[in-house]
Amino acid sequence: MLLLGGCGTGSTPESTGEAAGAAGQTTGGEECAWRQAGPNYEIICGAWRDPSARVAVGPPVSGSAALMQAVSAGSWREELNGRAVCEAPQPTRILGDVEAVAMQCRRRNGGVPHLALAASVGGHTWFADGVAPSLPAMEATISALSGRGAAAGGSTDRTALLALASRGNFGTGDIQRYQNLMRVGAHNNIEENYVAAEDAFRDALALHQRLFGADNPEQVDALIHLALQISNQGRYDEAEGLFERAERLGPRVSDPMLRARIEHYRAAHYANRRDTGKAMAELAAAEADYLKAEPRLAALAAGAARPARAPTSVRTVRGSDPRSRGNLSEVAASLDPNVQLAAYGLADVWRVRALVFQRDGDCMTARSWAMRAEALQGASGIDPAGARWRARRVAARADACDERFAVAAAEAGAASRGLREAIGDKTPTARSLLDTGAFLDATDDNADALARFRDGAAILRARRASAGTDMVFAYLDAIGEAARRNPSANQALAAELFEAMQLMAGGSTSTFIAQAAVRLGAGNQRVRDLQDASAKLSELYIRRDAAQTAGANAEALARIDAEIAGLERSRGEAEAAVQSALPNYTQLVASATAEAADVAASLGKGEALLAIALGPTHGHAVLLRARADGGGATAWRVPLSMRDAEARVAGLRRSLVPGADGRVPEYDLAAAYALYQALLGPGAQALAGVNSLTIAAGGPLASLPFAALISRPASGTGSAAYRDAAWLLRDMALAYVPSPQSFLTLRRNARASNAPNPYTGFGAFTPPSREAIRRSLPGASCARDADAVAALGPLPLSGPEVRLAGRRLNAEGAVHLGPAFNREAVLRGHLDQFRIVHFAAHALLPTEIACLNQPAIVASAPPSGDARGALITAEDVVGLRLNADLVVLSACNTAGPDGKSAGEAFSGLARAFFFAGTRALIATHWSVADESTALMMLNTVLAVAAGQSGAAALRAQQLEMVNDAGRGEVPDRWAHPFYWAPCVFAGTAAPR
Repeated sequence: MLLLGGCGTGSTPESTGEAAGAAGQTTGGEECAWRQAGPNYEIICGAWRDPSARVAVGPPVSGSAALMQAVSAGSWREELNGRAVCEAPQPTRILGDVEAVAMQCRRRNGGVPHLALAASVGGHTWFADGVAPSLPAMEATISALSGRGAAAGGSTDRTALLALASRGNFGTGDIQRYQNLMRVGAHNNIEENYVAAEDAFRDALALHQRLFGADNPEQVDALIHLALQISNQGRYDEAEGLFERAERLGPRVSDPMLRARIEHYRAAHYANRRDTGKAMAELAAAEADYLKAEPRLAALAAGAARPARAPTSVRTVRGSDPRSRGNLSEVAASLDPNVQLAAYGLADVWRVRALVFQRDGDCMTARSWAMRAEALQGASGIDPAGARWRARRVAARADACDERFAVAAAEAGAASRGLREAIGDKTPTARSLLDTGAFLDATDDNADALARFRDGAAILRARRASAGTDMVFAYLDAIGEAARRNPSANQALAAELFEAMQLMAGGSTSTFIAQAAVRLGAGNQRVRDLQDASAKLSELYIRRDAAQTAGANAEALARIDAEIAGLERSRGEAEAAVQSALPNYTQLVASATAEAADVAASLGKGEALLAIALGPTHGHAVLLRARADGGGATAWRVPLSMRDAEARVAGLRRSLVPGADGRVPEYDLAAAYALYQALLGPGAQALAGVNSLTIAAGGPLASLPFAALISRPASGTGSAAYRDAAWLLRDMALAYVPSPQSFLTLRRNARASNAPNPYTGFGAFTPPSREAIRRSLPGASCARDADAVAALGPLPLSGPEVRLAGRRLNAEGAVHLGPAFNREAVLRGHLDQFRIVHFAAHALLPTEIACLNQPAIVASAPPSGDARGALITAEDVVGLRLNADLVVLSACNTAGPDGKSAGEAFSGLARAFFFAGTRALIATHWSVADESTALMMLNTVLAVAAGQSGAAALRAQQLEMVNDAGRGEVPDRWAHPFYWAPCVFAGTAAPR
């Protein structure tokens, strides 16, 4: 707490030691008490440990005019300005007959109704301010301290004051919860844990809206914090909608500083999108509005324009929220908190501007703005969570951009030391250490670089965090260079490379798989209840945001709020139950690094796991072999950049897509061999003897089945060449996982299904009419989508495929065909009773259908004719209760149309099924041929039901199709990989 000093020169009431006493109740009935804090007093109400109100004392003044002047200037008013934005004072009375003045205010943190007043009582002037419900306690405290006795807070006439307060239906406990959520969000944002920050800010926003109304402009603070966390995760369109809502509310907010912050955070959002023009425009607007909101900032900003040198020491930081005076470090006595808050905002505007310049290659301009940002932080006397050192880190990157690597290393080293002192071993510290290592490595100081890399990597692993590709890739290169210099350490360095690759930021699929594996392995209904409640709660929050953006009325929002409140209670109960039954649940499901030794120990004889990471100029690969095969790790450099991989994958996929005439192009065998050589050629010797390979490779490599690569040059063209080609599939079965950790958690935790029934299948959907589709997807923007859905057409062989599988497995009663294959049959079909779940159906992706925001399987349209009712979305799938060894998505297009978008779309649908409760998934990478896929999937399902692993069963069917093409009844054309290669197995065989 900051103490009020210099309210006047008069005497203060005599007190001995730390005085305290009762202060009545709030307007909501919460008990309050006052306590002395230095020369002034704090009022604590209810369970809120922060002061609900503060009382200060000064020399007596006489008359309302003098009181008006007393509350309009001076140190008390400066303190108040740091907490709240107030309207003009108005005359009133307190304690029944005492002349006073009062001001209606809004707290800067969340716009909570706040009240300030002053009155001369008992020879002193009393200044009080606090949240609106604490008004009775303020009066009671003044009454007691002024010698009038312990007045009952509710006994005086406060009608005029209460009208000023606009108190609303809230208590101090509500304020405490809101502030705690905002602090948790700020804490996680500082640690760059944007997922956890999003959750906290989303909760804070929903609470603010429930307390103060869905259209209250003061929700903007929580709203823009939420939007920025979503943007930081790459969900730009969702963030844009929230920022647009904040812009609409912005003109009505009480705090002019908040209007500047809207532009500030939106600029950071555009910087995330790498939209330089919009980012710079918003930054300029934010700078102007910070200076307009706080004119005294101009002189401070001018002084920071040409810093002589960067500061070299770190100030002690006690907290992380710059909006709270209690969290500021070494506050400069000459600056009031409003100036400091504005300086903090402007300094970050300059830091973001530096980042944009640096990304655009204007290195020295970037450095200039970064150093100005650091100088302004130092001049302002505040440094929340090492903010000045974050600016220094941008300056270091600007030096590196200008190839001044020695200077960059020194600057980044200073930043990492400063951050470590300010916030400890947290994610920003780790990332600064990785930067330092990268810049040292660029000076050919490999040993020191590795030391910094390892220090940063250890922090990331301990915190289960990740870093950007550019930072981690420099670490991978340093490991590779160390291996070149010291061949005798190759094994250990290859294992280190494998673990370092996993530090690169990735999607959430691995976490979903870990959650599913723990649930399936433990057989723990409590875990399932917790995960279901969390998933539904996230969906409700998103639905509430969408409803709010769409202008839903108060009644509709209240219904959603009631659902949220009920689910929050359910989630709390489930959390307590899981904590009791499975204390290490959080550690089990959090994304983490899989150690090379643990993966090798989980592999069986003939098995291997291959991890590939691509960067801006080249890539790295590591192969782990089973201990039964001698174990060990082998690493090699991949002569292929991310952009090269995108181009090569896109080229191969073009030869796998039929033309307008329906003809399949010649497959580019030379390109398939060249890609094999780049990816696997350097490790061919280490792959000898592997008969089952699990692949962890993201980006464009996630959209091309490795089965379509060939390991030796091929001659000739056409079916004969395809039959004779050395497909990688001939050497080994192939499986895919989003990360090594996914492989490990499935192997360790996902026991085989104990579902009582072998099989259920869905197929032969009834397409909705073109008219129904157009009615269901109205508007010009969806017209092309409607035509695309209508063009899907039926799948004639999907019915026989599913029907025959059901007959062969004595499960004909669990087969759903035609109109029986509908959304309700899937959602209410008790699918947890089946070990194999089979969909022979089309799928749609957001990359293909702009009016969809998530992948969906197409079922039969409901009797109403609403085509949307025929879509089983990824959100629907997440809500299923599966207990399956295998889910088959046959005749689907479950990957995107090109090498850039496919991996993410595949992950969206795969993630949903894994979370729902499958141990493995067979899906396809393009729209497949009905005949060949029906036969292949039927035989694969039967083999898996008989006990064969999914990857081995799929491989056997694919090889049979290639080898038998042109013989007997097998068409010659089926040797082309278009017919057999799209199907991939995701997951790992569950131990039986």
